[in-house]
Formats: sequence, structure tokens, C-alpha cells
Amino acid sequence: MPPRRKKKGKSPAPPTLGNFRPRFYWQHVPGGGERAVRTEPRGKAADAQTRADFYGAGDVLPTRSNMHSMQALLSELLDDLNLQEEEFAADILAKAWENAVGPFISGRAELVSVSHGVASIRTAYPTVRFELNRLKPQIIRALNAELGDKTVTSVRISHG
Repeated sequence: MPPRRKKKGKSPAPPTLGNFRPRFYWQHVPGGGERAVRTEPRGKAADAQTRADFYGAGDVLPTRSNMHSMQALLSELLDDLNLQEEEFAADILAKAWENAVGPFISGRAELVSVSHGVASIRTAYPTVRFELNRLKPQIIRALNAELGDKTVTSVRISHG
């Protein structure tokens, strides 16, 4: 392949479309045909202006003034999502459980937690688990009477 020859004189200015200036343009070559010609690089200011025009974004924000701690971001997110929930202390759950089901069942099954309306109960006895499954509606009513209306909407019973 023969080496490229330098052109004498100036090449024509690349076409512009408003604020947009392409990186390449097609130049007619003597003897027919066209070739791609790279435009000269622009400055950073022009690139930033092009991005701002295209994406609708403003200037780049300074890094330090835009930094926040992870704790601040998460607390703001949780406040927006309204995910704060009421947690019951273990002694309150134990008393409410004993009052709701009586001493016999409360001695063989434990109310572990109440989260998002689900009461988690753990028992080591399969027969007690069977009875608790059978009595779920009554357990929900009794726990709501002890802990407050609509606190418990369902019951999850685990063996172990």
C-alpha cells in the first residue's frame, strides 16, 4: 500500500448542524468516491455543552458537596418508604402469648416475633403444631385482643 500523501492547502471545513458537530464527515475525493475525514478534537467545555444539550443535564456537581453518608441515605429512604415498624419486647410477647392461649400451650410453644402482621410461633411438639394450625383463627383473634387490633393478620408455625 503506497504511503499517504499530504494535501496541499486547507481542507474544507466540516459541516455543522447547530451545536452538534460530528466527529467524522464525508469528503469527496477527486476521481470519484468519498472518504471519511476526522474532525479536529474540541475542548472539554464544548463536550460538556454537547452532553448538556443532548441529555438535558446541567453542569457537573462538585463531588464533595454532593456526598452523603450511607446512614443518612438509608434513613431518608426508609422514611420515604414508611417501613418503620413497631417491635414488641420479648416480655410483652411472652405475656400476650400466655394470656391468649393459656398456660398449657404457652409452655409447649413460644411466640417468637410479630413482624409485618405475621406472628411467628415455634414449638418442639408435632401434636401441638397440629393443634395450633387448627386453631389459627382463634389465635389471631386472641393475639389481636392482647396486642392491639389488626396487629396480627396471619400466623406462621415452625417446628424446632
